[in-house]
Amino acid sequence: MYSSGERRLVLRDEKERIVMGEVYIPNFVDTFGTTMTPEEVKRVAYDFMRKGLLDHIDEMHNYQKSGNYVVESFIARKGDPDFVEGSWVIATKIENDEVWKKILNGEYNGYSIAGRSNKQRAYVSLSKIKELEVESEENLDGPLPPHVHRIHLIFNDDHRIFPTWTDTALDHAHEVLYTTATERELDHSHRFVVA
Repeated sequence: MYSSGERRLVLRDEKERIVMGEVYIPNFVDTFGTTMTPEEVKRVAYDFMRKGLLDHIDEMHNYQKSGNYVVESFIARKGDPDFVEGSWVIATKIENDEVWKKILNGEYNGYSIAGRSNKQRAYVSLSKIKELEVESEENLDGPLPPHVHRIHLIFNDDHRIFPTWTDTALDHAHEVLYTTATERELDHSHRFVVA
């Protein structure tokens, strides 16, 4: 379930090596052009727990257990300070040292759901965003003091960003290739959320 995909991981307890993140956000068009209603997200989350799949956490959809496991699972409530309302959120205990390193260096910055589904065509009204200004989160590592960058994102017709750069802060900038994190520069990177 770890990926360099859609959403960010929140480092909840570095000593215990526990990270949290959204597995799926309702009514959000994903990489495959699909979405789930809040009811469907809740059903999938509850089914995961009912089946006891707590240790079925792989890397980049390789379907090999990573040795890590789920310690919390919930549906985000209205007003949650970290997660989108109605999202399925999990917290994972990271036992695997290699996975922990990839999380700390930003290579793994989100969860990605896998499984079989039944697709149904639906017509929805979407607003297309062509450009967006966001601010990164503070750097989590590296030699520089905590700082943020402004990022001007431009999207193509497929909702993917055109490669760009952050603004300059502390005499450096970062390349931005994905809608979740910057590339590493001076031994650190920044995560950001496009919502």
